[in-house]
Amino acid sequence: MEIRRIGGMLGIVAILTLGAAACDREGPAERAGENADQAVDRAGESLDNAGDRMRDNAEDARDRLRGGSDSTD
Repeated sequence: MEIRRIGGMLGIVAILTLGAAACDREGPAERAGENADQAVDRAGESLDNAGDRMRDNAEDARDRLRGGSDSTD
């Protein structure tokens, strides 16, 4: 009876170990999701950069209209 109990516990441990190892493997859906995340991050960075350039250009245009630079930078 004791051997059966130990064997059952070892079987459960083996199944859990194999299940945990299988979770570490990255499938195509995970890779596609990561690629999509990276694309969104790059797009966000590009938009941030474009916004910064637009702000800088608007400040330059404002300064030219005022007849000089009021910037303290």
